[in-house]
Amino acid sequence: MRLRNLTSKILLCLCLLLSLVLCSCGGGMTDEAARAELERLLPVSYEMNEIFWGKGLAYTEDGSNNRYMAVNEDCGYKTIDEIITKASEVFSEEYIAIIKDAIFTDSDDIDPRYIEVEGKLLADKKNEGFNIQGNIKIDSVVIKRQNKGMVLISAEYEDGGKTELTLVLQDGRWFLNSSTY
Repeated sequence: MRLRNLTSKILLCLCLLLSLVLCSCGGGMTDEAARAELERLLPVSYEMNEIFWGKGLAYTEDGSNNRYMAVNEDCGYKTIDEIITKASEVFSEEYIAIIKDAIFTDSDDIDPRYIEVEGKLLADKKNEGFNIQGNIKIDSVVIKRQNKGMVLISAEYEDGGKTELTLVLQDGRWFLNSSTY
């Protein structure tokens, strides 16, 4: 009986030790792996930043007093769903929900930047956006903190300044869970 108790205690200790080792690995992402993920994600995020927060999609002023103008047909997007689909390639579901609320939803505080009327994608001509910063220096990327499924990254911009980015693991792939401007 004593041997059985000792064996049980040893097995329990081994199990605890193994779980501690496995849990302490966090996401296990290295700085190099984070840089590789960002090289994949950043180009599309920069395009989306311009659409959401920057200059926006180009439109042609039609001379009317209408607030919303049809976006140019050569902009690459014909619907809000197409924009969201492209953004979903790089941004997490959580961040996409924030974008939908801020850019496409009419609320008491904010008018949507884009709407669809009779199958046409329209842009708010009063929303001029702002000059967004981009171009993160990939070689400056350093992981600050990580746990299972989340990585907080520190980085510098090419033209000065610093930022923090968050990556989250979703369906076996890494996505941005923060802005990149």
